[in-house]
Amino acid sequence: MKKGPQTPDAYYRVSVKALITDETDKILVVNERGLGWDLPGGGLDWGENAGDALKRELLEELGCTAEIAEHPCLIAPSSAREYDRHVLWIIYKARINPEEIKKTPEVTDYDYVTVQDFRNNEEKYEAMNWESPIDFWGELEKLVKKL
Repeated sequence: MKKGPQTPDAYYRVSVKALITDETDKILVVNERGLGWDLPGGGLDWGENAGDALKRELLEELGCTAEIAEHPCLIAPSSAREYDRHVLWIIYKARINPEEIKKTPEVTDYDYVTVQDFRNNEEKYEAMNWESPIDFWGELEKLVKKL
């Protein structure tokens, strides 16, 4: 994380995430450095706007360019258990060319899955290291149905 001059540690770390679906309404999930599965995206650096940050993260993680929606489709507070830190996810609908996706040093694997499979298949999608005080899964399912 890049910090600006005299930037204090914030109560919430801001993270931008991409909601990317395929033609069957499955969502793209990534395994970052073998640490667990999540929506693609990452932290907002000092001086970045959210759209540029998400484009940067998708290029770093998946090696592809993206079109990012103008407005977020979901804002969700979460808690990263392993870091003992609160994170505010700002989630945008994004479009990519699936043929451009490749594994990178940031992402060891990726998959398209239904929201239900992502939520319920803990054997494969081990250790989602976060929790949220809102019904994140319900909100995500509603969003995918609207798309």
